[in-house]
Amino acid sequence: MEKATLAAEWEKYQQQLQQNPLHLPSLIAMADLLFDNGKAELAVPYYQKITELQPDYPKAWYRLGRILLDQQPEAATPTLEKALRLIPTTQKRIACGCNCFWRKPIGSKSNQRKRENYWKTSFANIQNIQKRSIY
Repeated sequence: MEKATLAAEWEKYQQQLQQNPLHLPSLIAMADLLFDNGKAELAVPYYQKITELQPDYPKAWYRLGRILLDQQPEAATPTLEKALRLIPTTQKRIACGCNCFWRKPIGSKSNQRKRENYWKTSFANIQNIQKRSIY
């Protein structure tokens, strides 16, 4: 997205959120705008608020989990597990292997890195399956 367009979108959602901080469509739009434009770490509070307001919205749980996976893998696990429970069955089948793999004892740092990479790969596969979906 061009910088001017990005700034205009940012301003629009900021104004809407100033008027109503709990406006769900604006929260979602702001979080997705940040996530999709390389500012995922700034999207965390928006996704957290979205999961509070609409706890059955899988995209928020999934994207929050993806961000946390890069920052704090241990904190990402329950978030990604919640996303797994909410996402469609086809995608669940692909991701269930990584869920089981992650739950194995941590062991060495090498094994932990393998599990983290497995999570990332599994969820990248989910994204590739339904590129046109909300995920």
